[in-house]
Amino acid sequence: MNRITDFLKYFYQKSQRLKLPFLSYPKGHGRKFSVSPMKMKEFNKVRFHGPKRLACYNPFVNLYFNSRGQAVVCCRNQDTVLGTYPETSIKEMWNGKIAEKLREHLSNNDFSMGCSYCRHQFETSRFFGLPSMHADYYATTKVKYPKIIELELSNTCNLQCVMCSGIVSSTIRKCREKLPPLENHYDEKFVEQLREFLPHAKEIKFYGGEPFLINTYFDIWDELVRIKSKAKLHVVTNGTILNDKVRKYLKNLNFTITVSFDAMNKELFESIRVGANFGSVKSHIEEYNVLLGGKGL
Repeated sequence: MNRITDFLKYFYQKSQRLKLPFLSYPKGHGRKFSVSPMKMKEFNKVRFHGPKRLACYNPFVNLYFNSRGQAVVCCRNQDTVLGTYPETSIKEMWNGKIAEKLREHLSNNDFSMGCSYCRHQFETSRFFGLPSMHADYYATTKVKYPKIIELELSNTCNLQCVMCSGIVSSTIRKCREKLPPLENHYDEKFVEQLREFLPHAKEIKFYGGEPFLINTYFDIWDELVRIKSKAKLHVVTNGTILNDKVRKYLKNLNFTITVSFDAMNKELFESIRVGANFGSVKSHIEEYNVLLGGKGL
């Protein structure tokens, strides 16, 4: 089992040094790349929600905030930043010139404005790896408010998983990397600005770090409870946290949960997810399932 964890560490470190092509892509600004009619026809045959005119609707329906305070329209396009909080307001990010320009590009199926990952997927016909697939359900070019909001606001995390880094785990950053904490860009005013957008959201996704340890998410969930939101809320968790506060939100909001779980063997699991207790996580998964009525796990 030590060989497995050693391999995971080696693979992660090697990929960072070599920047393997499936983990890193060249910056997409520059030469125009428009999806050909033949590729669109091929892509439309496999789209879950039927054929569409555009290859990607993310700029029209999706807003993603990363831990650096930046807003983008897609996790795979971190080059085209709509703005950085708090210097730029959420409304300015969504309605600004950069967002308009990106929408113009993708209205012509032009992937040259930072969309190098999807360009590669189209060139190799790997359509099921396209992040645009999840936006197809809301396919529209009306842009008053985003239908999907994705939040990766903090690296706060209680584990030191062997394949992870301090970018997404505060514990690794402190204990393994011996680095100071990442700057926290998001405050109460961010939640205040987000209030205007929450009633219009159909899906809100919460990433970490560990979402059930990120205080800003609790503030957002409080607001969603207040407005009696029916939005689909999705959390990616390591399964180590389940207390009365979390139970309250799981009972009162429309959650689905993904638990990161690497092995059914206790020793192997705990050697990968350093700091986690195998039995506790299994117990939490069972209770998550009960709290969500067996529908959201």
